[in-house]
Amino acid sequence: RVVRPLAIEVRTTEPDGATRLLRLDRAAARLALHEIDHLAGTLYVDRVTGDMAMVSLEEYGGAEAAWEY
Repeated sequence: RVVRPLAIEVRTTEPDGATRLLRLDRAAARLALHEIDHLAGTLYVDRVTGDMAMVSLEEYGGAEAAWEY
């Protein structure tokens, strides 16, 4: 339930020092932002705001279903 943009651009640095700009859409963008959160020490509970409800374990059990945008 964390709100995330449908498209992002990520600047990366290659091992040789060259930079690259990647455009990621939909699931790839969501996944990249999730992993970037981990690198920054941000957890799911840090993203839940206001009246957002945490996802219950029962509801999370449906994680094998395709993500709906």
